[in-house]
Amino acid sequence: MYYNRFRYYCTDIGTFISQDPIGLAGGMPNMYSYVEDLNNNIDPLGLINFRNLTDNELIDKIGEVAYRNKRNFGSRGFHGVIHRIREQITGAMRPPSQGWRTHEGEIKSALKNLREGLDQARIRGIMDKVLEKYPNINKVANLSPPKGSDTKVPKICQ
Repeated sequence: MYYNRFRYYCTDIGTFISQDPIGLAGGMPNMYSYVEDLNNNIDPLGLINFRNLTDNELIDKIGEVAYRNKRNFGSRGFHGVIHRIREQITGAMRPPSQGWRTHEGEIKSALKNLREGLDQARIRGIMDKVLEKYPNINKVANLSPPKGSDTKVPKICQ
């Protein structure tokens, strides 16, 4: 069970055990659900099978994992790496809070996914297309989760 901001999420049943505190204003008809389809947007658990994606889907997925801003999608799904890192440094949750540890784990998973996606692009010989669309993608992939003492957001994440 994980504490996520204002309520507990049970991984065994894949849902929250208490209602969304903002109720139906959250835009979800089921007040116990997490998001509509979190694996459609980004894969925090590292379950993306990059080999089954077309080249264009792979390139798009790499961009989502790195740059996705969930606020552009009605705050649904997950942020990409750069938004997660920025919010980790500038947010209210500080170590050793559970929220800090949860976000740190999500950043590590997203970075792992990003690196695996880039590996698949290299294997396919399409890194030139990836770099054409996302010129700074290697800098993003080389980021590390922030430390609790970090106060400055990396330039790439601003």
